[in-house]
Amino acid sequence: MFSNEKTKYFIFILFISLILFKFVNNTEFFIQKLSFFTSLINPFIWAFAIAYLLNPIMIYFENNFKIKRGFSILLIYVLLLGIINFTITILTPRIVSSINELSKDMPGYVTTAQNWINQNIIKSKLLQFSNPYLKQNINTIINEALNFLNITSSNLVTKAINITSNLFNGILGLIISIYLLKDKENLINNTKRLFYALIGKNKSDKLINFCKLVNKIFSQYIVGKAIDSLIIAVICFAGLLILKIPYALLISIIIGITNMIPYFGPFIGAVPSILITLLNSPISALWVGIFIFLLQQFDGLYLGPKILGDKVGLSPLWIIVAVIIGGGAFGLLGMFLGVPAMAIIKIQLEKYINIKLGTKDS
Repeated sequence: MFSNEKTKYFIFILFISLILFKFVNNTEFFIQKLSFFTSLINPFIWAFAIAYLLNPIMIYFENNFKIKRGFSILLIYVLLLGIINFTITILTPRIVSSINELSKDMPGYVTTAQNWINQNIIKSKLLQFSNPYLKQNINTIINEALNFLNITSSNLVTKAINITSNLFNGILGLIISIYLLKDKENLINNTKRLFYALIGKNKSDKLINFCKLVNKIFSQYIVGKAIDSLIIAVICFAGLLILKIPYALLISIIIGITNMIPYFGPFIGAVPSILITLLNSPISALWVGIFIFLLQQFDGLYLGPKILGDKVGLSPLWIIVAVIIGGGAFGLLGMFLGVPAMAIIKIQLEKYINIKLGTKDS
């Protein structure tokens, strides 16, 4: 006869196997249902994300200024609404204006670039000794690349407008997040009680400790990276204004956002930034390239270590591995969150190895 534990384990495995079998045979049905379910809980996802990001600020206010929970939440949301208002009324119109201007100017830039390439590369003596295949096809390759830039730039406005499609979910999530922060302790305690009832105290304690570890690493990393990238974006904007570079705000935002991605982010941000400037002026593009390089050196050698320290405890090799795997699986978001995820895997793996080695030694 099977023991109760073995019977439960067998039923659980059977249940999971059945779900996987059904999923494989009805993939489209499950994807539709998942998409519908995701759309239903979307405001709650927004709410959790907002509350999670604002929670460290709330704790800081409560601990350092001895402010009560209600007043602390009021201050945070007044500050947040001020930032949102600044973004909507000042930043967004300027960004949209830059994108519109770039879209209008792009055909002229493409024509100028094409003429320059024809004069200096296609008809150049440099290609006389080159591979015949390259010589025959370089014009086609360049034309396709320039056409891609032209199409991409014309779609920038549409993509920027599409971002507002989630506005309702964002507003609803903002309201729900207030209650999440206000009743944070009750929600955590009720969740703990649920786990204790479902899987027992020992397993629940292990799960809770794991969740604490995840929260610590992710919150420190996300907040640290956000502050670092914001400072870099502000410095970049100031520097580009001094250099009188066009589209300074747009370029600075690109640099700031891509700076969130370790190692590869600076290169990802530099390419479109230099390309945008190159189409306007090759000399300006050279200055932009030099400035971004110096800015990233400042970030990598001084600012980043000062703000982040050794939050994740990973060597450069494992950070690169995390970024590549995360990017391959989940795109840009995976490239950003892959690093703290890899740090958690490393910590858990080290614990497992230490336990196993301790068992063998004893």
